[in-house]
Amino acid sequence: MTNILLQTMSAFCDASVNPALWPDALAALAEATDADTVLTAEHSVGGDAGRVTHAWGVDTRLLVTYPDAAAPLSQWLQDADAAGTAPRVWEGEDIVIDGRPLSRSAFAADWLQAQNLHHVLIGVAGGSDGRIDLVLLGRTRRHGRFPSEAVQRLGDLLPHLHRRLTAGEAAELARTVQGAAATALRGVALGVALIRADGGVLFANAAANAVINNGDILSLSSGALALGQPGRRGRFRELLTRIAAMVKDGEQVSPRAIAVPRPARQRPVSLLIWPLPEATEVGPDEPVAIVFIGDPEHRGEIDPMRLCDLYGLSRAEARVAALLAQGHRLDETAQILGVAYETVRKHLKQIFSKTGTDRQAELVRMLVGGPAAVVNVPM
Repeated sequence: MTNILLQTMSAFCDASVNPALWPDALAALAEATDADTVLTAEHSVGGDAGRVTHAWGVDTRLLVTYPDAAAPLSQWLQDADAAGTAPRVWEGEDIVIDGRPLSRSAFAADWLQAQNLHHVLIGVAGGSDGRIDLVLLGRTRRHGRFPSEAVQRLGDLLPHLHRRLTAGEAAELARTVQGAAATALRGVALGVALIRADGGVLFANAAANAVINNGDILSLSSGALALGQPGRRGRFRELLTRIAAMVKDGEQVSPRAIAVPRPARQRPVSLLIWPLPEATEVGPDEPVAIVFIGDPEHRGEIDPMRLCDLYGLSRAEARVAALLAQGHRLDETAQILGVAYETVRKHLKQIFSKTGTDRQAELVRMLVGGPAAVVNVPM
């Protein structure tokens, strides 16, 4: 295998990890096949129009027109059962659309020739979930048809390109899901921290950071999560690392619950260490456990305007409901709002009616467990 093929495959690998490098990878493919234009596209098995996923040397003004222009190409993929022969490289002269060669099709007239592309190679790489990955190489009339060496090289590279396209899409999806999950966790009132095998914190939401940064219950000691009390720091860290070791050894580990007392008779903080059983082969910078942190002294905020939207409460009723959900008594709520106690009681009756509850405890449970309790946090 020549160096240029190895370099091209290496470029595919880099691009599957860093999507910003796909133009470089396609440029390497263009060099390996002496192409003027390279694009990858995704088509459905059902013959629907496709979309460009990556491109090099393509007129950017035409990228948005590809789905409509390539409809005949999608139909050819279905009619010729091209996906069933994947991976395979097709020369443009061998592609027939609606009884006419590709060069005389609407796709050629409206899209290829608009970029002075008169000779193409199309690699059908197969796919999954009803999808076909396709790579199109184009040359100008001046450069002529692709030589047989270019056809062979594309054929050799096509399976590697397909694997890296699939891996890149999976990695991009994982990054998107992880970002969405992190955003969701930031708005949760319960503290959540993802812990490495050495006790280091990979992620902590706002509620967890509030407890950790306070330092009296939890803190960071040498970069690892530890109990705030000096005498218990080592034991807690040992527990975390022991759980991590058991998980990595494939042992079944049950969640561990710990109540951490506070001074001056304050209510204790509750911790739940939840091992991740799928973390048996993770690297040093991946989570092995989740630590859930419940701080009863932290009164989660309820957005009164959300209560208005969710339950049709008036603004006055929503302010009362929000304060009750934060743990305030009726008399405290009246004092905070600067209104009479009886006024708060009247509001509470209306709140019961509108929320379908009849007890204060039931109301609070519904509010703190619902979407109104999602915290507003900076993104």
